[in-house]
Amino acid sequence: MRRYNVEIEHKYNDKLVGKHVFDGTRPLSTIGSSRNADIRLLGEGVEGIHAYIEKCEQGWKLIDAGSNQGVWLKKNPVDSVELT
Repeated sequence: MRRYNVEIEHKYNDKLVGKHVFDGTRPLSTIGSSRNADIRLLGEGVEGIHAYIEKCEQGWKLIDAGSNQGVWLKKNPVDSVELT
């Protein structure tokens, strides 16, 4: 069985703030401004728990956690999208 990692770049005001790698050891990770979030994000409009990264059969899924500003992938809004 093949294992895939996903690398996410966090940009704020068009500047790279950090990179995060998910290797599948955790099936679900949280993204947001909360101290309890697995990945903490900067910026106005970032909710405490803003989104989730979930391991699924085909790879990874990015899921909006009901945030007011939404989740964006390559400048497109998404509710839930597979990252393959």
